[in-house]
Amino acid sequence: MKLNSLTLVIFLCSVALSAQDKSFYWGPRASLNMFSVYNTNSVRVQYGNPADKVIHRDSYKDASGVGMDFGLAARYMFGSWGAAVELNIGLCMLSMDNDLYGRTSYNAMGYANRTSLQENLDFFRFSMPIMYFKKFGELFYVEVGPQLSLNYADDRTLGEDEEIELGGWKPNLFGVSALLGGGFDMPVGKTKWLDIGGRLVLDFTRVESDSKVELEESESFRKASSAKLFAWYSYLAFYL
Repeated sequence: MKLNSLTLVIFLCSVALSAQDKSFYWGPRASLNMFSVYNTNSVRVQYGNPADKVIHRDSYKDASGVGMDFGLAARYMFGSWGAAVELNIGLCMLSMDNDLYGRTSYNAMGYANRTSLQENLDFFRFSMPIMYFKKFGELFYVEVGPQLSLNYADDRTLGEDEEIELGGWKPNLFGVSALLGGGFDMPVGKTKWLDIGGRLVLDFTRVESDSKVELEESESFRKASSAKLFAWYSYLAFYL
């Protein structure tokens, strides 16, 4: 009980000091994100058990996607240098044309035509960027830092119009990324700032965690890909 009371007192004191310290700023932020992938590879695909058919495919070869983040940011300035910590929750939506799945049709001559279907992978990301930045003048700055993240699977579906639930897929739970970016701080009044910027985000951990990913046919699967995310974040923050 005494420890909890002491912790509460320390927290309230730090908030009071932060409110008086004009070098400390905090506020809400949001970003729109565009994703691509790198480090993709062809993996073993097995149909049936025992294997009736074995092929190799790079499922992530043309994968891309969009997403969004919302959260809070805290920034401390010491001269023209500064540090910031953010807590964000976001959604990443990847799509790829995957010829492991398709719809077969036949023309008038009886020849089969197989059209690949779009595979969609959605997952939530809880992220904590820790950024260090340098200001040049009053407005422009550049920043660099690491990002730690927790990833949670949402949906894995097939098709664009009538989506089919697939399941059988999980992203890596823990992620580590490198961030490089820059932006502009525009003053709003005497103590508030509007921050507009962009970041390159390079993941060091692969997207998939499972050793194999189930396919829609019974007892069929593909090995997990080594693909990793590469992204551009366009963000807006309002510091109080």
